[in-house]
Amino acid sequence: MKKTLISIAMIALCACAGEKEPSLVGKWVMPIPGQEPAVQGMELCADGTAKSINMHTLTLISWEQKKDSLFIKATSEGSGEAFTSIDTLKISKITQDSLFLSDGEVLTREQ
Repeated sequence: MKKTLISIAMIALCACAGEKEPSLVGKWVMPIPGQEPAVQGMELCADGTAKSINMHTLTLISWEQKKDSLFIKATSEGSGEAFTSIDTLKISKITQDSLFLSDGEVLTREQ
């Protein structure tokens, strides 16, 4: 009985260790407030570059994930003078089709 429980526990641990968090690579969007069903968001590319989706005054340049933080480098051109900044987004949870941020925003994966 004891050997059976140990075997079951080892199988469970190995199965859990093999689980990987879904990749952030892809297109992530959310509705544009007041303009639904239009969406805006970002495309995170496998090579570390990033692109804006329907955000014409914000040009995304690159991205990097470190643990639960997502760093987005972008250039804003909306105020007349362009400036570059790095925005830090805290990830609460990621699933295959949803990205939950700690500020309550939820982005969905666009196919």
